[in-house]
Amino acid sequence: MEMKSEAKTEVATPTFGKRPRLKAGTYLIIGISSLLALVLMINYLSSQYYTRFFLEQSRSEKLFAQTVRILETLTNQVSIMVFFDPEEDETLYHLVTSLVRELAHATPYITYRFVNPARQPAEAERILANYKLSSLKHRNFVVVEANGRTKLLFANELGEYKIDILPQTGNAAAQYRRKLLTFRGEQLIAEAIFSLTHPISGKVYFLQGHGEHDPELIEHPHGYSKLAEMLSQALNIAWQKLWLTSGIPSDCSLLIIAGARLPLSSTEIEQLDTYLKNGGRALIFLPPIAIGDDSRIDSLLIRWGINAPKKIVFDPQFSPTGSDVLTAGLNGEHQITRALLADTPDIKLRLVLPRPVQPLFRTGTSTPDKPQVVPLLFTSEQAYEASTLRAGVPERNPLQDRQGRFFPCSSS
Repeated sequence: MEMKSEAKTEVATPTFGKRPRLKAGTYLIIGISSLLALVLMINYLSSQYYTRFFLEQSRSEKLFAQTVRILETLTNQVSIMVFFDPEEDETLYHLVTSLVRELAHATPYITYRFVNPARQPAEAERILANYKLSSLKHRNFVVVEANGRTKLLFANELGEYKIDILPQTGNAAAQYRRKLLTFRGEQLIAEAIFSLTHPISGKVYFLQGHGEHDPELIEHPHGYSKLAEMLSQALNIAWQKLWLTSGIPSDCSLLIIAGARLPLSSTEIEQLDTYLKNGGRALIFLPPIAIGDDSRIDSLLIRWGINAPKKIVFDPQFSPTGSDVLTAGLNGEHQITRALLADTPDIKLRLVLPRPVQPLFRTGTSTPDKPQVVPLLFTSEQAYEASTLRAGVPERNPLQDRQGRFFPCSSS
C-alpha cells in the first residue's frame, strides 16, 4: 500500500544534460509503474536473469537462454521502437540498438525501428501523437508492442549508473557525470515481450462515492482524467470506477483512493482492510485539511502502521510560494522512488498543502503482525506542521504541532 498526501506535483531540477528534464506526469507514470510492478512483475522470469555488468561499449555476448526461450514461444508479431537521441547517452544507445538487432535476428516475429528525435523531428512528432505520448518528446525510451498492447521502458530503467558530482566553481549550478555500471535492457525487454504476448488479467479501480476525484472528468480541477489516460496509454492497464456496494472485484490489481472527503461506513473500512490483508495494493491520496476530510481513511491507515493527522506541513526553506513544499529528498532505496532519482540525484517534487504521513513504528521494529512502513519523500529538518485553521488559514499551535523532518508519502 502506498499512501501520500494529495498534492499537485511538479519537478525542480538543476541543469543536467542538453534537453529539459521529465515533467510531473511522466514521473507519476514511473511511480505508478513501479508500484504496479510489485503486483504484476513476472517473478520467475526476473529471478532467472543475473545482472550483466557493463565492461565495454560493444555487446559481444549472446542472448540469455531465458530470452531465447521467450522468443521461441512467439506466434504473433512484436514490434520494438527505440526513441532515442544517441548524443544524450551514446553508450546506452549502442547497447540498446545492438540488443534489438540481436532479438530481430533470432526470430522473424520481431521487427524494429530506431527514431532519433533530434534528426527526425517530424517523424518523432507523428510517433508521439500516435502513441499519445506527446509529453515524452524530451525523453529517451523504448516501446514494445504486441497484440494491440504496448509497454513503455524509459532509458533510465535500462541501465544502472554511478553518478559523480563534478567540482564546482563559484556559485555555478551543480553538474553531474553518469557512468553506466550495469545493463538491464535484455531482461526488461524480454519481460515486456513476455507480458504482452502472455497478458495478465487485472484492472485498476478508482474508488467513488465519497467525494473522490473522478477519473472521467476532463479539464476539471476535480478530475483525474490525466492519471486515467496514463494508466491506459503508458501502462496499458484497464481501469474503471468502483463503488463498494458489492465489494472489491477479484481482478483488482490496484485500488486508487483519490482524495476521499466524505465518510466511509464501517463496512467499507472493513472491506478495504480485508482487501489489503489478502495482498491487495492501494494508492491513497489524502485531501488537504483546508477542504475537509471526514472519510475515516485515517482509521484504516493506523491499522497499517501509518499515522496521517489532519495537519499541513510547511517547510520555509523549501517553499517557493509559502503554501507548497519542495521535497528535501527521496528514498533512493525504494523501488517506487529509485527511478525518479536515476537522472538527477537531487530532484525535488513540489507538493501543495501536503499532510504529514508518519510511521507508527520505528524502522527495523516491525514484526510479522506489524506492517513495515517505508517513507518515500521527506522534508528538511526545519519543516513544521500546522493544525489550527483561522479563517481558512492554517496556523501553527506551538503546544501540539511538531517541528522537524516529515514524510508526505510512505509505503506500507
